[in-house]
Amino acid sequence: MKNKLFSKAPILLAALATAAALNLTACGDNSGSTTPSAPVPTVSSSSVAGNPSGTTCEALTTECYSAEQLCAMGQAQHCAAATSSNSQIPASSASQENSSAGNTPAETGCAAGETPTPVAFPQDTWNDIGDVYKNIQCNEKVIFIVRHAERDAQTGKESPLTIDGVEAAIAAGQKLAGPGEFKFVNSGFLRTFQTVYYMAIGRGQYQAPAGFADSLAAFTVVTDLEDGFVVPTDFPTDTITQITDGWFLKDKELRETYKVRDSINNVNEMYSKWIYEGMYEDVYYNLEERCTEVINNYLVKDYSVMPKYTLMGSHDQFLMPLTSWATNKAINLIFRDYELKEWRWVGFLSGLAIIINDKNEIRYAPIKGMEQGYGR
Repeated sequence: MKNKLFSKAPILLAALATAAALNLTACGDNSGSTTPSAPVPTVSSSSVAGNPSGTTCEALTTECYSAEQLCAMGQAQHCAAATSSNSQIPASSASQENSSAGNTPAETGCAAGETPTPVAFPQDTWNDIGDVYKNIQCNEKVIFIVRHAERDAQTGKESPLTIDGVEAAIAAGQKLAGPGEFKFVNSGFLRTFQTVYYMAIGRGQYQAPAGFADSLAAFTVVTDLEDGFVVPTDFPTDTITQITDGWFLKDKELRETYKVRDSINNVNEMYSKWIYEGMYEDVYYNLEERCTEVINNYLVKDYSVMPKYTLMGSHDQFLMPLTSWATNKAINLIFRDYELKEWRWVGFLSGLAIIINDKNEIRYAPIKGMEQGYGR
């Protein structure tokens, strides 16, 4: 198991140092495109509904890493300095062009007389998760729902992240470094728990266990339950089982029948044909009804009781239909786009941001936590 998981791991410490400063654009991005109006479910008031120097780093020192990064990597001696530090978060060029909100997200409520202007995020491309985080306004709250990071080849409930998945989750968490506490949610699958756990470490909200930095350097991060991965009892995370792959699936047996009949090798292609071609409608629930139900009943509460920031770890077969619906299919999530000769699926750490304002109005943004938003 370890050889399979760890043999191709890149340098994790480098990712911890540089992730927050990356300026990344996904293939096919077009920030000048028109943003369509997204569907807005009703939410009632009673709803329950980096290493800047470029130095090659072989030691964990302040020459190469900030105090916040060292503290997050388990170097306790730097935590006091990290707490007292009030450094600004660099925004990417996309944020600087699109927003007047500045480089730091608004954590507290609006000042008297302040009328914030919401930032319009493109609907037909992946927005960097860090850019969306930095541009949440003083009267807005956000739920980030991302597909888990890269997992082991198995698809069971206890299938863990690979070492590359750990690296990517930490780097994505660095994009969310800044003021404010996040609420963390998993789907009940180990890989989604691990994703939000390592993202929490990356943003510096949760202290890495003793020896974590050494295990990163030695490529020995334990990710498998069989090899001793223990869910930290003090890591604050809720579980919402409705954000799993089965939410939109109505008849699994019928799906398997059609899969054999139509010689389909990957069920993701059936999701694509359902969303974009209206096929297999007897296999899946009504898209509009199911999306509205999960948002109103399980994801979004009334603005007054929601935390400012929420991060959820989920799955591709949940996020693909939800993101397609939320963007009015503006973003291309056709599993295999034969015309473009590309895979256009929801990649690891990609997903959807659900943004709600103090009037309980909801809008959406497709998000990516890695360089490329698309995957397989």
